[in-house]
Amino acid sequence: MTRYFLDTNCLIGLTFSTDVWNPDSRRLFDTDNTLYTSDNVVEEFCDADIKTQSEEREWDGDGGVFNRIRSRFRMGQLVFDQELQLIPDEELNSSRIADEFIQEFEIQDEAKRRIRRYFDRNLSDPDNVEAEEARQVANNLLNYILEHSEKELSRIQHRVKLGPSREGRHQEIGQRLQSVADNIHDEDVDVVLDAYHLLQRDILSKLVTADKRHVYGSRNLIQNIMGIRVLFLRDMFANSETAGDAGMS
Repeated sequence: MTRYFLDTNCLIGLTFSTDVWNPDSRRLFDTDNTLYTSDNVVEEFCDADIKTQSEEREWDGDGGVFNRIRSRFRMGQLVFDQELQLIPDEELNSSRIADEFIQEFEIQDEAKRRIRRYFDRNLSDPDNVEAEEARQVANNLLNYILEHSEKELSRIQHRVKLGPSREGRHQEIGQRLQSVADNIHDEDVDVVLDAYHLLQRDILSKLVTADKRHVYGSRNLIQNIMGIRVLFLRDMFANSETAGDAGMS
Protein backbone atom coordinates (compact mmCIF):
# COMPACT_ATOMS: atom_id res chain seq x y z
CA MET A 1 0.00 0.00 0.00
CA THR A 2 1.13 3.52 -0.84
CA ARG A 3 0.76 6.55 1.42
CA TYR A 4 -0.68 9.72 -0.09
CA PHE A 5 -1.24 13.23 1.22
CA LEU A 6 -4.58 14.66 -0.01
CA ASP A 7 -5.22 18.23 -1.06
CA THR A 8 -8.59 19.82 -0.18
CA ASN A 9 -10.04 19.30 -3.66
CA CYS A 10 -9.77 15.51 -3.25
CA LEU A 11 -12.03 15.70 -0.18
CA ILE A 12 -14.54 18.00 -1.87
CA GLY A 13 -14.55 15.71 -4.88
CA LEU A 14 -15.63 12.78 -2.74
CA THR A 15 -18.28 14.55 -0.68
CA PHE A 16 -20.33 16.01 -3.53
CA SER A 17 -21.69 13.67 -6.18
CA THR A 18 -22.08 16.66 -8.52
CA ASP A 19 -18.42 17.62 -8.28
CA VAL A 20 -16.27 17.32 -11.40
CA TRP A 21 -13.76 15.20 -9.49
CA ASN A 22 -16.26 12.85 -7.83
CA PRO A 23 -15.54 9.72 -9.91
CA ASP A 24 -11.77 10.23 -9.55
CA SER A 25 -11.96 10.86 -5.80
CA ARG A 26 -14.12 7.79 -5.33
CA ARG A 27 -11.62 5.60 -7.14
CA LEU A 28 -8.87 6.91 -4.86
CA PHE A 29 -10.87 6.31 -1.68
CA ASP A 30 -11.88 2.83 -2.83
CA THR A 31 -8.26 1.68 -2.88
CA ASP A 32 -6.38 0.14 0.06
CA ASN A 33 -3.83 2.95 0.06
CA THR A 34 -3.21 4.91 3.25
CA LEU A 35 -4.52 8.46 2.98
CA TYR A 36 -3.30 11.43 5.00
CA THR A 37 -4.16 15.10 5.25
CA SER A 38 -3.46 17.98 7.65
CA ASP A 39 -5.21 20.31 10.06
CA ASN A 40 -4.79 23.14 7.54
CA VAL A 41 -6.59 21.13 4.86
CA VAL A 42 -9.40 20.18 7.25
CA GLU A 43 -9.80 23.83 8.23
CA GLU A 44 -10.11 24.86 4.59
CA PHE A 45 -12.41 21.91 3.92
CA CYS A 46 -14.96 22.35 6.72
CA ASP A 47 -13.59 24.99 9.11
CA ALA A 48 -13.15 22.44 11.89
CA ASP A 49 -10.49 23.25 14.49
CA ILE A 50 -8.96 19.83 15.00
CA LYS A 51 -5.53 20.80 16.32
CA THR A 52 -6.53 19.71 19.82
CA GLN A 53 -9.16 17.15 18.89
CA SER A 54 -8.78 13.39 19.15
CA GLU A 55 -9.55 11.17 16.18
CA GLU A 56 -12.97 10.42 17.70
CA ARG A 57 -14.08 14.07 17.55
CA GLU A 58 -16.33 15.18 14.71
CA TRP A 59 -15.19 17.53 11.97
CA ASP A 60 -18.03 19.81 13.01
CA GLY A 61 -17.03 23.21 11.68
CA ASP A 62 -19.76 25.36 10.17
CA GLY A 63 -17.67 27.07 7.47
CA GLY A 64 -15.14 26.06 4.86
CA VAL A 65 -15.70 24.94 1.29
CA PHE A 66 -17.83 21.96 2.34
CA ASN A 67 -20.44 24.05 4.16
CA ARG A 68 -20.44 26.81 1.53
CA ILE A 69 -21.36 24.29 -1.15
CA ARG A 70 -24.05 22.73 1.04
CA SER A 71 -25.52 26.18 1.69
CA ARG A 72 -25.61 26.88 -2.04
CA PHE A 73 -27.68 23.75 -2.64
CA ARG A 74 -30.02 24.46 0.28
CA MET A 75 -30.55 28.12 -0.59
CA GLY A 76 -30.88 27.41 -4.31
CA GLN A 77 -33.63 24.84 -3.87
CA LEU A 78 -36.41 27.44 -3.58
CA VAL A 79 -35.01 29.56 -6.41
CA PHE A 80 -34.81 26.54 -8.68
CA ASP A 81 -38.40 25.60 -7.88
CA GLN A 82 -39.50 29.12 -8.82
CA GLU A 83 -37.55 28.95 -12.07
CA LEU A 84 -39.36 25.74 -13.02
CA GLN A 85 -42.71 27.46 -12.53
CA LEU A 86 -41.74 30.09 -15.11
CA ILE A 87 -41.08 27.56 -17.87
CA PRO A 88 -44.05 27.16 -20.26
CA ASP A 89 -45.57 23.66 -20.13
CA GLU A 90 -44.70 22.98 -23.77
CA GLU A 91 -41.00 23.64 -23.03
CA LEU A 92 -40.80 21.54 -19.88
CA ASN A 93 -38.66 18.56 -20.81
CA SER A 94 -35.65 16.73 -19.39
CA SER A 95 -33.11 18.78 -21.32
CA ARG A 96 -34.59 22.13 -20.21
CA ILE A 97 -34.85 21.03 -16.57
CA ALA A 98 -31.24 19.82 -16.60
CA ASP A 99 -30.11 23.12 -18.15
CA GLU A 100 -31.84 25.10 -15.40
CA PHE A 101 -30.35 22.85 -12.69
CA ILE A 102 -26.85 23.12 -14.13
CA GLN A 103 -27.08 26.89 -14.32
CA GLU A 104 -28.61 27.43 -10.86
CA PHE A 105 -26.15 25.17 -9.03
CA GLU A 106 -23.10 25.98 -11.14
CA ILE A 107 -22.44 22.41 -12.26
CA GLN A 108 -19.19 22.23 -14.21
CA ASP A 109 -17.67 20.27 -17.08
CA GLU A 110 -18.12 16.48 -17.02
CA ALA A 111 -20.56 16.66 -14.10
CA LYS A 112 -23.12 18.19 -16.47
CA ARG A 113 -23.40 14.86 -18.24
CA ARG A 114 -24.26 13.11 -14.98
CA ILE A 115 -27.01 15.64 -14.22
CA ARG A 116 -28.53 15.25 -17.68
CA ARG A 117 -28.47 11.48 -17.37
CA TYR A 118 -30.14 11.65 -13.95
CA PHE A 119 -33.15 13.58 -15.28
CA ASP A 120 -33.39 11.42 -18.41
CA ARG A 121 -33.56 8.29 -16.27
CA ASN A 122 -35.88 9.53 -13.54
CA LEU A 123 -38.57 11.44 -15.42
CA SER A 124 -41.38 9.18 -16.62
CA ASP A 125 -41.47 10.88 -20.04
CA PRO A 126 -38.33 12.99 -20.62
CA ASP A 127 -39.93 14.78 -23.59
CA ASN A 128 -43.16 15.75 -21.86
CA VAL A 129 -42.84 16.54 -18.17
CA GLU A 130 -45.45 17.70 -15.68
CA ALA A 131 -44.33 20.59 -13.46
CA GLU A 132 -45.02 18.70 -10.24
CA GLU A 133 -42.99 15.69 -11.35
CA ALA A 134 -40.13 17.97 -12.38
CA ARG A 135 -40.06 19.57 -8.92
CA GLN A 136 -40.22 16.20 -7.18
CA VAL A 137 -37.42 14.63 -9.21
CA ALA A 138 -35.24 17.72 -8.75
CA ASN A 139 -35.92 17.81 -5.00
CA ASN A 140 -35.03 14.12 -4.73
CA LEU A 141 -31.68 14.88 -6.34
CA LEU A 142 -31.01 17.85 -4.06
CA ASN A 143 -31.90 15.84 -0.97
CA TYR A 144 -29.63 13.05 -2.11
CA ILE A 145 -26.74 15.46 -2.71
CA LEU A 146 -27.04 16.88 0.82
CA GLU A 147 -27.49 13.50 2.54
CA HIS A 148 -24.67 11.97 0.54
CA SER A 149 -22.29 14.79 1.44
CA GLU A 150 -22.89 14.19 5.17
CA LYS A 151 -22.28 10.49 4.76
CA GLU A 152 -19.07 11.04 2.82
CA LEU A 153 -17.84 13.58 5.38
CA SER A 154 -18.08 10.85 8.00
CA ARG A 155 -16.31 8.43 5.66
CA ILE A 156 -13.44 10.87 5.17
CA GLN A 157 -13.04 11.41 8.88
CA HIS A 158 -12.67 7.67 9.48
CA ARG A 159 -10.74 6.89 6.30
CA VAL A 160 -8.15 9.69 6.27
CA LYS A 161 -5.37 9.92 8.83
CA LEU A 162 -4.44 13.30 10.24
CA GLY A 163 -0.72 13.93 10.04
CA PRO A 164 1.18 15.61 12.89
CA SER A 165 0.69 19.37 12.93
CA ARG A 166 3.44 21.41 11.28
CA GLU A 167 2.87 24.34 13.67
CA GLY A 168 4.56 26.92 11.46
CA ARG A 169 7.69 24.91 10.66
CA HIS A 170 9.54 24.95 7.30
CA GLN A 171 8.61 28.53 6.35
CA GLU A 172 12.03 29.15 4.80
CA ILE A 173 11.68 26.38 2.23
CA GLY A 174 8.12 27.56 1.55
CA GLN A 175 9.43 31.04 0.78
CA ARG A 176 12.03 29.51 -1.50
CA LEU A 177 9.28 27.75 -3.45
CA GLN A 178 7.21 30.92 -3.74
CA SER A 179 10.22 32.88 -5.01
CA VAL A 180 10.40 30.69 -8.13
CA ALA A 181 6.81 29.45 -8.57
CA ASP A 182 4.80 32.40 -9.89
CA ASN A 183 1.42 30.68 -10.03
CA ILE A 184 1.22 29.09 -6.57
CA HIS A 185 -0.85 30.74 -3.83
CA ASP A 186 -0.12 31.07 -0.12
CA GLU A 187 -2.80 28.48 0.68
CA ASP A 188 -1.24 26.07 -1.81
CA VAL A 189 2.17 26.51 -0.20
CA ASP A 190 0.69 25.69 3.20
CA VAL A 191 -0.68 22.41 1.84
CA VAL A 192 2.64 21.52 0.20
CA LEU A 193 4.50 22.36 3.42
CA ASP A 194 2.17 20.09 5.38
CA ALA A 195 3.04 17.24 3.01
CA TYR A 196 6.72 18.18 3.29
CA HIS A 197 6.43 17.96 7.07
CA LEU A 198 5.26 14.34 6.74
CA LEU A 199 8.12 13.66 4.32
CA GLN A 200 10.56 14.90 6.96
CA ARG A 201 9.04 12.39 9.37
CA ASP A 202 9.40 9.55 6.81
CA ILE A 203 5.63 9.10 6.63
CA LEU A 204 5.03 9.74 2.91
CA SER A 205 6.46 11.41 -0.18
CA LYS A 206 3.46 11.85 -2.52
CA LEU A 207 0.79 14.56 -2.67
CA VAL A 208 -2.43 14.13 -4.65
CA THR A 209 -4.24 17.18 -6.01
CA ALA A 210 -6.92 18.13 -8.53
CA ASP A 211 -5.45 21.64 -8.82
CA LYS A 212 -3.85 21.25 -12.22
CA ARG A 213 -2.97 24.89 -12.72
CA HIS A 214 -1.28 25.81 -9.45
CA VAL A 215 -0.09 22.83 -7.38
CA TYR A 216 0.28 20.25 -10.14
CA GLY A 217 1.49 22.98 -12.48
CA SER A 218 4.37 23.60 -10.06
CA ARG A 219 5.11 19.88 -9.57
CA ASN A 220 8.65 19.96 -10.95
CA LEU A 221 9.66 22.87 -8.72
CA ILE A 222 8.02 21.22 -5.71
CA GLN A 223 9.85 17.98 -6.32
CA ASN A 224 13.19 19.66 -6.96
CA ILE A 225 13.01 21.91 -3.89
CA MET A 226 11.13 19.72 -1.41
CA GLY A 227 11.35 16.16 -2.70
CA ILE A 228 7.56 15.82 -2.75
CA ARG A 229 6.13 14.08 -5.79
CA VAL A 230 2.87 15.76 -6.87
CA LEU A 231 0.30 13.52 -8.60
CA PHE A 232 -2.72 14.69 -10.55
CA LEU A 233 -5.88 13.03 -9.20
CA ARG A 234 -7.33 12.10 -12.58
CA ASP A 235 -4.08 10.63 -13.90
CA MET A 236 -3.67 8.26 -10.96
CA PHE A 237 -6.34 5.83 -12.10
CA ALA A 238 -6.72 6.88 -15.72
CA ASN A 239 -6.85 3.26 -16.88
CA SER A 240 -9.34 2.16 -14.22
CA GLU A 241 -12.97 1.49 -14.93
CA THR A 242 -14.98 4.70 -14.66
CA ALA A 243 -16.84 5.03 -11.38
CA GLY A 244 -20.62 5.20 -11.48
CA ASP A 245 -22.78 8.15 -10.66
CA ALA A 246 -22.76 7.68 -6.87
CA GLY A 247 -26.50 7.18 -6.53
CA MET A 248 -27.51 9.68 -9.23
CA SER A 249 -29.39 7.12 -11.26
